[in-house]
Amino acid sequence: MAARCITSPDQADAEWLTETLIEAAALHSGRITPVERDIQSSNWSRSVWLQLRYDEHASGEMPSSLLLKICADPAESFGSSEYHYYARDYRGYAGAPLVRCYDAVCQPAPRAYHLLLADLRSTHGDGFQVAPTLELACASADALGRLHARYWGATGLAEQPPLIVDGRRGCRHA
Repeated sequence: MAARCITSPDQADAEWLTETLIEAAALHSGRITPVERDIQSSNWSRSVWLQLRYDEHASGEMPSSLLLKICADPAESFGSSEYHYYARDYRGYAGAPLVRCYDAVCQPAPRAYHLLLADLRSTHGDGFQVAPTLELACASADALGRLHARYWGATGLAEQPPLIVDGRRGCRHA
């Protein structure tokens, strides 16, 4: 299937999603039936939560819901860094603490990209509502360290001693 940049929620139809999930090895057989969409727009993107249903022949991972993030702006006020994050920078990096990305396509003109991601609403919340704690800071530092360690070489963080905070073991180096 030729990569097609999704620039409108209506383009994410059952046929496109079936082909995309087969290519991502998340659907082995069967098809997606009509899709329900919940669309929210912001200054920079549109978030489209997709509720998926499958026919009786479907098998595989078969996610029940996905998040489609669409960035398409006639003023081209955004770059492709988020697209590259999933499609290039951490592609094939099994240890990366990232959201599962089923599809990512970017087009140069008119500038646009989309990401088809796992829907984490059932297990994750709005980080702006979470009170800062040492545990949260350490978890964030560990995740960032694992992402950056890919570019530091094989030994990277493995050679770093544990961080001591207030006389006790704080953040661990993964």
